[in-house]
Amino acid sequence: GGIFSIDPSAYVVNGYEVVENASAEFPFKVQKGDYACVVGTKYFKTLPEAVAALEDGDTIQILKDIDFSEAPYNEYKWAGSTYNPIKILCNGVTLDLNGFTFSNMGNTALVAGNILAADGSISNFTIKNGELLAGKTSGVTNSYVLGIAGCNGASIKNVTTDGGINVYTASSNVVIEDCVVNGTKYYSVCAQSGSEVTIKNTIVTKNTDSSVATKAMFWVQKAGTDSDMVTDSNPTGKFGAASITIESGYFYMEENGVFFLASGLQPILVGGHYNFDPRDYVEFPIQVALSDDETDYLVQNYSDPLPEGYGWIMDEEEGEW
Repeated sequence: GGIFSIDPSAYVVNGYEVVENASAEFPFKVQKGDYACVVGTKYFKTLPEAVAALEDGDTIQILKDIDFSEAPYNEYKWAGSTYNPIKILCNGVTLDLNGFTFSNMGNTALVAGNILAADGSISNFTIKNGELLAGKTSGVTNSYVLGIAGCNGASIKNVTTDGGINVYTASSNVVIEDCVVNGTKYYSVCAQSGSEVTIKNTIVTKNTDSSVATKAMFWVQKAGTDSDMVTDSNPTGKFGAASITIESGYFYMEENGVFFLASGLQPILVGGHYNFDPRDYVEFPIQVALSDDETDYLVQNYSDPLPEGYGWIMDEEEGEW
């Protein structure tokens, strides 16, 4: 800190800056900088500046809340034919939200990886410890808060979202863990173009009011073809079936909600708690138990001991599980 008669910029430590001071005698003032994030020891005024300077293995730590409805962030979005999100394209990058919030995210304003398979893949992206909120842009409800594209290994951990997570371009080993995810305009979690997603210890909900485009919590895309998947070695853009595997967590569907889009595949259930009966979505030895108060359905392996207060459900008419 302090005020100076000569420019002290050459001596200012990281995280501080020199600004104009209202004094003819001491025209320079040193103060803590208004920085958005830090990568290593280098501070940046905006997130896009930091992303542009990334190298493999870097960690971006966020230093304040960011509103994507304000400049310079309002230009970053993926809406219809406009594809201009903030893109993280280096390997092994960690985005540490550091307890802060990205709000009004303008429809997939942040993507890790390349939407076009021909542009190559990335690996081992991590985002953790904060909030991603879709919000509204010009009064219109936004959709996805995060895109994972062509990424081999991604961890979404301890993140709260109001807006879905979209995984595409054959991303593999994408793990959503210790999160709270609410789908807004579209799906809570969407797996497209052969992508593989695992959900652990996460609370998932889905808004189903009149503003939404779909009431489905999940969409798991079947095998098919897409121009986004075209490469020299895959000229037809062919891709395999996507998957979403639920290992644990809590899944709350509203009365008029839909668990998954019927034109796609169903999620693979091996665990988790549900406020609806999920017996149609499990196969032995995975089975469904019901809490004594009949409010919570528990999915788990039949060979594992049930927690206290739960009992296995049997089909009373068929006498079978």
